[in-house]
Amino acid sequence: MNPYTIQGGHVLFTIKDKTGMISCAAYEPTKEFRNTIRGLQIGDDVEVYGGVREHPLTINLEKFAIKHLTTLLMKIENPVCPICHKHMKSKGTKQGYRCIKCGTTSNTPIIHEKPRAIVKGFYEVPVCARRHLSKPLKRLNQEI
Repeated sequence: MNPYTIQGGHVLFTIKDKTGMISCAAYEPTKEFRNTIRGLQIGDDVEVYGGVREHPLTINLEKFAIKHLTTLLMKIENPVCPICHKHMKSKGTKQGYRCIKCGTTSNTPIIHEKPRAIVKGFYEVPVCARRHLSKPLKRLNQEI
């Protein structure tokens, strides 16, 4: 499920693996960290770190790593007629496109890859929101 914001400014999303699904939460005190979470999409491969809350079962995020980002495609415009060189008009939802001048049809619009605001790598909560037992990324990288 794509990330969503609930009352109080907390951002929630769900992760899934072969064993099941679990909710993850980035709470309001994590400030800008929540904007990174909002940039995630269904299909992104992430590894999460944090504490587990039992009721309801939730991972309270301290940091996460993006391993792979999915490609997001978006429709830019209707297809261009190969005969008339004019943009075709839609025939309706999931019915394709038709040229008004000559009647040529097509099923595929012009699509482009949507740029992502986030990149692969590690992200962690700001220092002011960090719990005392959470190891900072700065120290984590030194031990690898």
